[in-house]
Amino acid sequence: MISFWNRLFFREESSASLSVFRIWTGVALAVHLFPSLIWLRENYLASGYHDPDPDFFPARILNAAGLTPDMLVWIMAAVCLTAWAGFISGYRYRVSCWLLIASCYFFMAVNAYHLRSLAWHVVLITLIPLAVTPYPADYFSLDAKFNPRPPRSLRPIVIKRLLQVQVMCIYFYSGFSKINPGDWLEKNPIYYLMHYPYGSTVREFWGRNFLADHPQICYGTGIAVVLTELLLPFGLAFRKTRHATVLIAALMHLGFSLTLHVEMSFLLIFWAYLFLFLDLPKKAAAPMRAAV
Repeated sequence: MISFWNRLFFREESSASLSVFRIWTGVALAVHLFPSLIWLRENYLASGYHDPDPDFFPARILNAAGLTPDMLVWIMAAVCLTAWAGFISGYRYRVSCWLLIASCYFFMAVNAYHLRSLAWHVVLITLIPLAVTPYPADYFSLDAKFNPRPPRSLRPIVIKRLLQVQVMCIYFYSGFSKINPGDWLEKNPIYYLMHYPYGSTVREFWGRNFLADHPQICYGTGIAVVLTELLLPFGLAFRKTRHATVLIAALMHLGFSLTLHVEMSFLLIFWAYLFLFLDLPKKAAAPMRAAV
């Protein structure tokens, strides 16, 4: 049993995929957070509109966030941008990552109006394991470029494995929640979505009117989504089905983005997670390291 867990979490392989994942996560975070920082005065300063999230933060933190002086907001904005640049470039990586996490939670506490979504929460919980070790900065980073002692070519896969388990749990919970407490087996939510007003949750895509006129197809599509989300973790867990499962999941997320008004970060962060399940060729590490 001990040898099994060692093979599962502590065998060593190249950390190149984690480095690519780091950059991809940084892009997803920027796509979601930076547009709200452009309108800093309207979104986060005392004179702007604030929408706290009492379901996430305790009242004591929200009360303190409501009293935040404007100067501190400007300082935290500078910290956030600087930390993001260090995170995505791999400069003083772990310090940059922890500062980025702190600044993200700060802005979420001040005003969660633009940051209350599944995609944003997935990005936040992704940053935590990335900050634990320096492995994600082994490739494509300034730390690796200027480090007189280059990092080891092989690293324990524990961080990569934890991220994989994390997204597998997200998929399974998403499918299970559509059954309990959801009612996708009894009702037809996709059919109702097709009848939402124009410009709301659903995009104006080719085939929407057809689905709106065929409730049986909508119901079958909903059941297929539930089954897919429930089965994705099992398909990703086994090597023989992994590549096909990654393709199915990637197409599913692309379908969500083309038919629903979801954040671009939603597509980017889940595609980044799916990339972790692909095995990079063994010869890929050398060219990647040469590129840092």
